[in-house]
Amino acid sequence: GGAAVVVGVGRASPDPDSPETPTPQVTVEATDIHPAVAAAVTPDQTTRDGSLTVVDCEVEPTAVVTQTADGGLRECAHPIRKTVRLTLRVTDAGERNSVDGARLYIGRSLSCAFDRVQLTGTVVAIEP
Repeated sequence: GGAAVVVGVGRASPDPDSPETPTPQVTVEATDIHPAVAAAVTPDQTTRDGSLTVVDCEVEPTAVVTQTADGGLRECAHPIRKTVRLTLRVTDAGERNSVDGARLYIGRSLSCAFDRVQLTGTVVAIEP
């Protein structure tokens, strides 16, 4: 299966005393993920390169479309595969709204490599 990344929006300040230096916060949604991979991502994990930190992680069954006996289509939850929604704070002090030296933009594939797991998806929204 494939993965998609949804990027939602928010801002976090790396230092509560310095609100004038906010860092972007994005939400990444990866679909059709194995349950063991979904369970391995938890808040406060940072990617191996130090560019992203997990603020929040939500897991739910991946929605799939199935055909009914009469030929119709219906959406239902996949019995095994998961959708992982990560809220990530960009922790790298490099160029604003960039990860791995590449700018974050809608439609970009974004890979999040943590110590024990890697998720890849597509950016769909970013806070400026």
